[in-house]
Amino acid sequence: MDCLCKSEVIEKHQKLWDWLYHHPYREKYDWPEWEVNGGEEIDETDGFCFCCHFAVTISKLINPCGDSCVFCPLDWGTESGRCDGHSAYSKWIVAKTSKTRKKYAAIIRDLPENKYEKLF
Repeated sequence: MDCLCKSEVIEKHQKLWDWLYHHPYREKYDWPEWEVNGGEEIDETDGFCFCCHFAVTISKLINPCGDSCVFCPLDWGTESGRCDGHSAYSKWIVAKTSKTRKKYAAIIRDLPENKYEKLF
């Protein structure tokens, strides 16, 4: 997958997580928009995550030996600034009920844009 601009990444991220909100027992790789699932233009990304793909691509250009998570286009609201063990993503992964998975999918879908103040 080619690197998308930040706004495209966020838009696709929101579409994926909105679908997961409406399909709480499905996984990221189940999204019908992926080319592997019959979608027409979105091939697989790093971890089936547009944000991770974006961050890894940017990191390779700027700091190939550094932590790519600092380039995530979303603000996860965690102390480390990424989707670590305390993030909504970690909680979505272990959630057992559709209500809980929907709750965290909505939080992830609606994460604010990262302004990158910590990098500069």
